[in-house]
Amino acid sequence: FLLTLLPGRAAEAGDARTGDVTVLSAPPLPPAGSSVPALRSGVDVTPFLNQVVLGVEVVLDPEYQRLWPGLQLPAVGVLRPGDFLTAQAVREAMQEVLATGSFADARAEIGQDGGGVRVTIHVTPRKVIDAIRLDLQGAPLDSDELLRDLDLAPDGELVASEIAGHRARLEAILQRRGF
Repeated sequence: FLLTLLPGRAAEAGDARTGDVTVLSAPPLPPAGSSVPALRSGVDVTPFLNQVVLGVEVVLDPEYQRLWPGLQLPAVGVLRPGDFLTAQAVREAMQEVLATGSFADARAEIGQDGGGVRVTIHVTPRKVIDAIRLDLQGAPLDSDELLRDLDLAPDGELVASEIAGHRARLEAILQRRGF
């Protein structure tokens, strides 16, 4: 915890000699990302079943494009224009995209388009951490402890959707240590 001495405040009766000592707790650390994926209900394909697929597209949200420009998006081979849409085909298309190893999460959207449907697979990119090099600029911090608190390690992964959380945790950790 942090101990802060505040300048003396006058007591209710006006006694200027009374000083206050306030003990402040450091802000809590934001929770670390979970290695267990959150389960969400999938897209409801019922209204689109057995309709002709007019197109399949894999897209990256704009915030992730800015984060990792130049990321190559895969083409989907298991679900093609002309196929009839099934729930199994949508699942297989998402599994095919995730099997590349470049993405941590995928979700599908299906939209009506004239005489058929278009399938859009939204992906969240990930990078496998090869090595980590910290330059603490001489700060008295233990780099191993810092990385452990951030839940970052070589051969781990960095998921685009978790970067803001890592940044918030780092700021809280540094604030707790007086930086």
